[in-house]
Amino acid sequence: MKSQLTSLLIFCLLLFLTACNEEVAAGVLAGSALVYVLGSIFLFLLVIYALYDLYNKPYAMPRKLLWALIILIVPVLGAIGYLFTSRSGATT
Repeated sequence: MKSQLTSLLIFCLLLFLTACNEEVAAGVLAGSALVYVLGSIFLFLLVIYALYDLYNKPYAMPRKLLWALIILIVPVLGAIGYLFTSRSGATT
């Protein structure tokens, strides 16, 4: 269930970013506050989910701290990278 939710979140984020990129390039959504608000909310939820998932994993504390820093410093790449790599099943 968690991996399906993660895959769905990542797919929606990539679909949203692709749509926004094409629309802004066409000049349709340039300056639209709604696009930025929705994107910010989605990014915030993705980061919160990644941090929550990290908190509940039985990883060693240095690994958790490193991933938390990566997620907070580079939110999109950090959250997506963590969610993809955390599915490997490693517990150390």
